[in-house]
Amino acid sequence: MERKQTLSIGEVLRAALESTEADRMLRERQAIAVWPAVVGPGIASLASRPTVSAGIMTVRIASAALRHDLMMNRSAIIRDINARLSQPAITDIRFAAPGG
Repeated sequence: MERKQTLSIGEVLRAALESTEADRMLRERQAIAVWPAVVGPGIASLASRPTVSAGIMTVRIASAALRHDLMMNRSAIIRDINARLSQPAITDIRFAAPGG
């Protein structure tokens, strides 16, 4: 058997990840990791740790005024989060009251 192309382990792993659900889950975890950098440490400290499911980020915030302000800036926050990732991961953000 003749070898046609040599691939690095990184290339093989990247190809495997891109062809699976693992790639989407990895980007969602990366989106959670960049949340504090996007909104700033002050706002991040007032919010719960975000969760992401099927591209929708959910953040729980006790302050109704802050939830409203973030809702008004939702599209910019989504754009900033996705700009920090290799591929877009977030399609929407929901700001919810704790326990709600």
